[in-house]
Amino acid sequence: MTVVGIAGDTRQYGPGSAPQPELFMPYEQHPETSTDLTLVVRGMTPPGALSETLRRKAHDLSSDVPVEFTTLEATVSEDVAVPRFRALLLSLFAGLAVCLATAGAYSVMAYVLGQRTNEMGVRLALGASRSDVFGIMLRQGMRLTVVGTALGLGVAVAATRLLKSMLFEVRATDPATYAAVVALVGCAALAAAYIPARRAAKVDPMVALRYE
Repeated sequence: MTVVGIAGDTRQYGPGSAPQPELFMPYEQHPETSTDLTLVVRGMTPPGALSETLRRKAHDLSSDVPVEFTTLEATVSEDVAVPRFRALLLSLFAGLAVCLATAGAYSVMAYVLGQRTNEMGVRLALGASRSDVFGIMLRQGMRLTVVGTALGLGVAVAATRLLKSMLFEVRATDPATYAAVVALVGCAALAAAYIPARRAAKVDPMVALRYE
């Protein structure tokens, strides 16, 4: 055979497969016989109209050979149907996990800081200013948020190794995704810290002393 050009590697077994060397040969000179033949046609007309034209042409050439038509988009869509479904399920569970993490961060933060409300009242009775009390509560909330976020990011980065086989031309450690989740959870934690801190700064010192 005469080499007339060089072809690039092709993903023969789906988008997730590794590219493999590809060789194009004339059908009649192919060493392996085949009972089917695939023709790729590019046209400017809609696929429906093009398929009818090709069907008539194939019938004129050989009326006893069955012909099946599809589009390249449909073929690719069918090929990635299973990975797409897995990605959809993973996205749904990930969204649920983010909602649970946000609600959990808010609830835990509000509870932990709410437990110190009476302590802040005692501090006010001993001469602390309301801005000092507010700052103490807010700093504790942000400290817990930073520690929890750092631990969560570490676990998330370690778990991305399990997702690489499901991704195609997308990095498992996408900075935008991590930044969005951290911002969402951080805002929820900030709100959870702000509300108890504001409440503690307004507590009546006499009420706190009677409680103690």
